Parts: sequence; structure tokens; C-alpha cells
Amino acid sequence: MPAHEPELPPPTAGSPSSTVDEPTFRLAAAWPYVGAVVGGITLVLVVGLVFIAKPMATSAKAQASSNGDDASTNVAGEGQKGKGGRFLTNRKPAKAEIPRAKTAVLVLNGSGTAGAAQDVAERLQENSYPIVAATNAAHPDYQRTLVLYRNGFRGEAERLARDLGLGWKRVAPLDGMKRRELGQARVVLILGG
Repeated sequence: MPAHEPELPPPTAGSPSSTVDEPTFRLAAAWPYVGAVVGGITLVLVVGLVFIAKPMATSAKAQASSNGDDASTNVAGEGQKGKGGRFLTNRKPAKAEIPRAKTAVLVLNGSGTAGAAQDVAERLQENSYPIVAATNAAHPDYQRTLVLYRNGFRGEAERLARDLGLGWKRVAPLDGMKRRELGQARVVLILGG
């Protein structure tokens, strides 16, 4: 028969309950909670970076492309459809068929700056462009200057954009204006901020 160890009485207040140090035991018991908190914070940071960094990168990319209006850029609104639904092209500039002296321009001030349309119209007249009118656009909050062209006058619009120091990305087909609003204008210049 094996020797039976005597039973110890339950610990009383002030007597040590075991051989494990109590603060160390409490710290060891808290580690799963510390790990969960640190893991949760890490998860929030990673998710935050995904939702903040990606839009910021997209915004920076859009800003860079709107500032880099040179003809060597490969993304445009025509050509073969590429990855992500964007159109890829090696867009060649259109050739202007008529001289500046016959390219009538309508100048619209969409910048909100008083007198801007008249100032630009005078500059264009000095470069032989006939001006149909220089007036305010329907809205004074255009973000960028645009050169819009009537059907068949893309080359003339691109030449005007080059004369003004704008890239070809600022040139687009004219849409939304009635013939009576255009008069004899072949190209519409909308000044932006």
C-alpha cells in the first residue's frame, strides 16, 4: 500500500498559496489579452492604410497626369482598350488644316477671375486668331482650362492648345453648346482656375 500524503489545509489569508509568484502568474494570464489588443491595433492600421493610402495614391496619380500634359503620355480617350478599362494609344497630333487667321475662337471665362476672357482674347488676336466673343462661361468654377472643338477642327484646337502652352489632354470635342451660341467659332476656349 502506498504511503498516503497528508492533505494540506486550504490557504488562509496571508499564507502563500503556491510556489508560483503571484505577479508573474497574473502577467502570464494577461498575455492572451495583450496579444488580442496588439493584433486588433495592427489590423486597424493595416485596414486604414488600405483605405487611405490607395485613394491617396490614386489621387496623386490623377494629379500627376493632369499636370503632365505632354504628348508622350500613353493614356488617352481613344484607341485600344487596355487594362482596367482605360484606353491606351500612341495619339498622334492632328494636323491643322486652316491657318490661325481663319480659326475663329470663342473665349469663355470659367475661372471666376474678372476680365480673364478679355485678356486672353487680346493675346489670341495678337497671334492672328479671330475672336467671336469673350464672355463668361455658364459656371465660374472650371478647375482647368479646356480647348473644345467643333467636328473636323481637332488639329486647330490642338494648335491653339500648344500656342497657349497646354497639353493635348486639355483638348476635347465640343458638346453641349448650341450652334447659335457658337456663332462662327470653330474652337471654344474655356478658361479655368
